[in-house]
Amino acid sequence: MQTFARRRSTAGRLARRLSLAILCPDRIAGDVVWFSRGEKHWHVALGYVAVLVVAATLLYGRRLQEHKYPNEASGGMWAAGDGFLQIFSACLFMVPTVFLVWVTARFEAFYTASVLSKLGFERRR
Repeated sequence: MQTFARRRSTAGRLARRLSLAILCPDRIAGDVVWFSRGEKHWHVALGYVAVLVVAATLLYGRRLQEHKYPNEASGGMWAAGDGFLQIFSACLFMVPTVFLVWVTARFEAFYTASVLSKLGFERRR
């Protein structure tokens, strides 16, 4: 008969293996697959492209609605909807930016340059 601690550790190992199988199927056989720095940057770039496509599609659809219903689009409710859509688009761009910061945090020179360029400051020497 197994003790409680042994059953708990067996259940913990099973849960870890199951979570690894869901997140990365290559790891279940013991083969750990790590992404290189270039692959991580490509994933972040693809995230920016995907967000740009979604935001452009939403904004274009909104403009089509404004051309179809010009009288209704002049009211305050439509203006509030435009504001919410722009806030939503800006928040969408935060998702790949978080991953960009996470990926580049280990490389101080690149990280400093990218953060300063995003903030619009010059680096003083």
